Amino acid sequence: MRLMGSHGIGPKIADCIALFSLDKREAFPVDRWVRRAMNDLYFEGAAPPDETLAIWARDRFGKYAEYANQLPFHAQRDAANRAG
Repeated sequence: MRLMGSHGIGPKIADCIALFSLDKREAFPVDRWVRRAMNDLYFEGAAPPDETLAIWARDRFGKYAEYANQLPFHAQRDAANRAG
């Protein structure tokens, strides 16, 4: 992805830019909340690398990856906020 050619832009930020600025709904930014939710929901607590999670999600959810990202993100973050 060309965005990552710019200094300081890695896979997560590039996916955030693609999703929220360029309307690329197949983007799947992985942060700690998404990583935790995906590991719990789909990988039985295993911890694949973030890039593996993103590729898997894009392949599985396609043009709906945005929704598959945002719902677990909010659920995981809200659960952590309630617990702590």
